[in-house]
Parts: sequence; C-alpha cells; structure tokens
Amino acid sequence: MKQAISGFLLPFAALSLLSARSGYAAAYLVGYGVLTLMALWVAMTFLWLWLERATPLALGMAFSWAGAALIMGWWYLYALLDRPEWMTQNSLLFVPLAIYITGAVIHSRVIWAAIVADDRAHWVPLAVATLVSALLWFWLR
Repeated sequence: MKQAISGFLLPFAALSLLSARSGYAAAYLVGYGVLTLMALWVAMTFLWLWLERATPLALGMAFSWAGAALIMGWWYLYALLDRPEWMTQNSLLFVPLAIYITGAVIHSRVIWAAIVADDRAHWVPLAVATLVSALLWFWLR
C-alpha cells in the first residue's frame, strides 16, 4: 500500500508543481503524454505475456490497454495541436475505439467462460452496453 500511495503522490506532486510553474495546460499535456506512453508500454507487456501464453487474460489486456493508449493519444495530440478541425469528426478514431471494445469482449469471454457454461454468454455485456449507450444517445439528443 505504501508503494501505491507513493506512486500516486509523486506524479501528483510533479504535475501540481509543473502546473504552478508553467500553467495548467503544460501539466495536462505532459500528464496525458506520459499516460499515453505508459499505456502503450503496458499494452506491449501484455502482448508479450500473451505470446508467452502466461495468462488467458493477456490478449484482452493487450487490446484494452492498446485501445486506451490510442484513444488517449488521439486526445493528447488533439489538445497538443490546438484542436485541429481534421480531428473533430475523423473516423480514424473508430480504430482505437474498436480495439478497446475488442479488449473488453475478450475479457468478457474469459470471465464468462469461468462462470457460465454457454460460450455465447460473453456477448451479453456488449449487447447491454450497446443498447444502453444507444438509448442514452437518443434520449439526450
């Protein structure tokens, strides 16, 4: 627990200091850049673990972290480049979203396989999430 608290306090203090010295935007962008690169590192680590057949969840973790890293990277570059118009409605963003969703489905499959005998049950959370998301979109528009 001490390592986790120290692991939190160090970047929090560093980002707070950077914000005080160089402004919020600098701290935000540096923090997002670090987060993006660390997420890519974690994704590559899980990909290696999957290649080594270390755990069945490794492929799902690799996809999830890669999707998260790419989405964070997209928004990091969007902010860093001062919100370029070409990034506002670009369907390239669907690639990391699909990668991230794939990771969630792989996780779901491994988890549901341990709980439920029916192999198709892992699609239930995806179907429910899609339905809820679509309903919220229609309702809040």
